[in-house]
Formats: sequence, C-alpha cells, structure tokens
Amino acid sequence: MKITPLEIKSQEFGKSFRGYHTFEVDSFLDNLAVEMEELVRENNLLKEKLKGLEEKLGEYKKIENSFQEMLLITQKSTEEIKKNAEKEADLVVREAEVKAGKILEETFGRLSELKNQIANLDSLKRSYVLKLKSALKAQQQLLEEIEKEDISTTKLNFRRRADLTEEELNRVVEEFKKEDDLSPEETN
Repeated sequence: MKITPLEIKSQEFGKSFRGYHTFEVDSFLDNLAVEMEELVRENNLLKEKLKGLEEKLGEYKKIENSFQEMLLITQKSTEEIKKNAEKEADLVVREAEVKAGKILEETFGRLSELKNQIANLDSLKRSYVLKLKSALKAQQQLLEEIEKEDISTTKLNFRRRADLTEEELNRVVEEFKKEDDLSPEETN
C-alpha cells in the first residue's frame, strides 16, 4: 500500500498516557510529508525524463533501423551496380574484340588485294618491257635495213610502210641526207 504525503500529514494517532510527544510526532510527520512530497515530485520528474528518454531511444532505434535498412539497400545497390558495370565492361570488351577481328579481317583482305594488284602490275610491267624490247628490236632491224638500202629503195619502203604523201616522204629523205652529210666529229 502506497502512502501519499497528504496521508502522512493528515494521519492522526490515538493518545495514550505514556505516548509520544504530540508536537514532536506532528513536526516529524510534517517534515516527513515534505520530504516525501519532494521525493514523489523528483520521482515523477525522473519518470517523465525516463519516458522522454525512452521515447528518444525508440526514435533513435527507428533511425538506427532505417540506417541499417539504407545500408543494406546501399550495399545491394552497390553490388548490383558493380555487377552491371562488370557485365557492361565485358560487353564492351567483346564488342571491341569483334571490331578488332573485323578490322584485322578487312586489313588482311586489303593486303591480299594489294598483293594481287602488285602481282598484276608486275606482270603488266614485264609484258610492256617485252613489247618494248620487241618494238625496239623491230626498229633496230628496220634501221639496219635502211642503212643497207639506198635512198630510192628506202623511199619506196617508207611509202609502203607509212602511207606517206610524196611531200612528207621528201621531207624525211631530206632529213636523212642532212644527217648523212654530217660527219661523226660534227655530231659530237
């Protein structure tokens, strides 16, 4: 059973012949009631503080739980971002490898084309050199024949070979004569 300060103040005791001094007992009870009142008030204040602290603690626990949840979500998000970044990096590497393969393929194809073109050009060069040698040889033979024949025969041969007009043929003959008239010392 709880006793309140008011009950202590209002408490009355019966009187007896050899009992306590009434004034001392009343004074003690008054002091006890005041002390009790202060203790009750202090106890109530402490209970209110405790209640406030418990409420704050509850709020802090909620905040802590929220932080823990956010931390877990952040960790999961970080792991997911990391996995996605790794997948994307792998994809980029694969794409780069495919592109590099295509570039190599194209390069080797172009190299092959260039080699073929070089071989064709080399073949053409040899063909032209042979044709040129053949043409030069024919020209040399013609010159040798011209040297052997006299001018009149040469005139006929030129006319047959070149279908020259009389005037053009005369001009060619005149040029040959001029060259014949020059001595080897004058040509040097």
